[in-house]
Amino acid sequence: MEIGVELHQMFQEAGLPTPNMRLEMLLGSDPNLTRWSYDLLFSLRLQIQQPNVSLEPLGDFDTLLQRLQAEVGMSKTVIPFVGMVGAWAQKPAGEGSL
Repeated sequence: MEIGVELHQMFQEAGLPTPNMRLEMLLGSDPNLTRWSYDLLFSLRLQIQQPNVSLEPLGDFDTLLQRLQAEVGMSKTVIPFVGMVGAWAQKPAGEGSL
């Protein structure tokens, strides 16, 4: 989750060329996007609470998905999903395998 921008340095430390990088963020009102957002929050719930960050403002997790979907539907707007970073590099011709 937190490796995103660190990929630049990691590629170089691995002996690869400076990578091309791209940041993408899905936007939409599709119920699947709402589901992914909920699933991400749910899977990170324990990690979020470790530094004593309260999840109380989110309300009951048992009803969170339904409330998110209802709110997105009523607002007639899009919601953002987590930004995803991609990085790629091409080894110069003639270099051996890593």
